[in-house]
Amino acid sequence: MAGSKQERTPPLDPRVDNFLEETIHRFFPEGPQEAAWDQFMGVKRTKDDMVALLREDVDPQYQQRALQVLFAPDITKLPFLVSVDAENSHGNLGLFISYISYGRDADENKEGRVKRLLGKLSKEQANFVASKLPDYVKETEKAVKTIEVGIEEKGTPTEEERMAIINLIGRYATSLKTYNMLIPHLLTALDTKQAEELFAHFTIHNHPISSEYIESVLRMLFGFDIRDIDKYKPLSDLYDNTSVDESWKRKAANKMHEIIHEEEKNQNPSSPNGFHTAYSYAVILGSMTNDRGELPVSKEFYLKELEFILTTNEPILVDSFLGNRTLRMLEGDLKRKFLIHQIKGNAFIIYDNKDVQLVEGAIKEFSDDLALTTTLRKMLEAWRNEKNKTKREKQVARRIKLDALKAMKKT
Repeated sequence: MAGSKQERTPPLDPRVDNFLEETIHRFFPEGPQEAAWDQFMGVKRTKDDMVALLREDVDPQYQQRALQVLFAPDITKLPFLVSVDAENSHGNLGLFISYISYGRDADENKEGRVKRLLGKLSKEQANFVASKLPDYVKETEKAVKTIEVGIEEKGTPTEEERMAIINLIGRYATSLKTYNMLIPHLLTALDTKQAEELFAHFTIHNHPISSEYIESVLRMLFGFDIRDIDKYKPLSDLYDNTSVDESWKRKAANKMHEIIHEEEKNQNPSSPNGFHTAYSYAVILGSMTNDRGELPVSKEFYLKELEFILTTNEPILVDSFLGNRTLRMLEGDLKRKFLIHQIKGNAFIIYDNKDVQLVEGAIKEFSDDLALTTTLRKMLEAWRNEKNKTKREKQVARRIKLDALKAMKKT
């Protein structure tokens, strides 16, 4: 009314204001928060842009969106606007997953890159990624199943379709490996309950991607099934990760024991090519120690696993060089068992003076074991004879050379 005094509307209670804003955003996507995100996505964004957003003082919901853009298996299916450079998202993969899997020097130090990024996350952000990972794995596995069903329904694909299928298989397999790699690195940032729930999704072997057609393609391309190559690398990487509490490594070791026991019970290797899991585990254990005898796990843990592998039916423990290195850190009855096991599997070889010292020490230590010490003495004698033979051959060759040079001198 003209001339009347206009009353000022009192400010809203902050709780009411927040409720209204959340309601607007939920039922009207074009609300202020969505508009801010759309403005941010007004230019094509990169992985580094998303990582930088995680450190900005912004509403956590935007940082959760950034995390989804970084880790989702298909960013085109996210329920909000995403604008990224196609070069930064291989097959619509999340930008960090794509970077780890297909970026420049993708094969170099993946674990280090994962550790650096996850180390920058706040506890809340790490919790959010951990809550999403199981769904991301399921989504990727579902996509693989869709391919397999399509192959079965349609039959033999064309050459063009076959190449597309191979590319998809590779993408999904790589994504699953990367998601699995993330899990150990997230454990330290989670509370006990959430860590247990997340670790239940960790696989000690690479995710199987199987169908009769897929297997035939892999064999045709490579001459063997590439699923056998580094099949248990996730377990090996977990053991090597010194930031992971050993309790998780023990849980993973128990999983490996169950697989080996089941395999030997059925007398049927789990691998389609006949690779024994016990042999794979022996290789992992043999590779864990370095020249200085250092381990990424406690010695108690390591010795317990060696004792376990000695109870399996696998005839050869580890290759001779790694086996000799492992022997140097053992003692007592376990050392005796290990040495006998290696000899029986033709996996103990004397290479150099370090190994000579190892053998001489074993002869002295196990003097009560006539069969073992007799075998070791014969091996030592054979090595010395071969060494002397090589030395004589070099002396003869040197003498022939000198005689020839003398005859070639100018007169």
